[in-house]
Amino acid sequence: MCYTGSVHLSVRLDEDAARALEYLERARGMTRSEAVRDALIRAAGERFAARVLRVEGERLMNDPDYRDEVSRIAADWDAGSDAW
Repeated sequence: MCYTGSVHLSVRLDEDAARALEYLERARGMTRSEAVRDALIRAAGERFAARVLRVEGERLMNDPDYRDEVSRIAADWDAGSDAW
């Protein structure tokens, strides 16, 4: 998807969202448009990062070599705990 122009958006905010928008405008010195753009970009980035981590975790847990290595490390830690 490629946007070459601006997109106009109209939303109805509940009290929590309105307070959050006001906070971004005042505390961070943003215009309303900047605050909305920043929040949208950050939310999308956070969801993307969470998805990447989830997929990587699933991949690792389905990798028998990785699971064996984790088991070996855990066993080494358990064996080393007697020294403390």
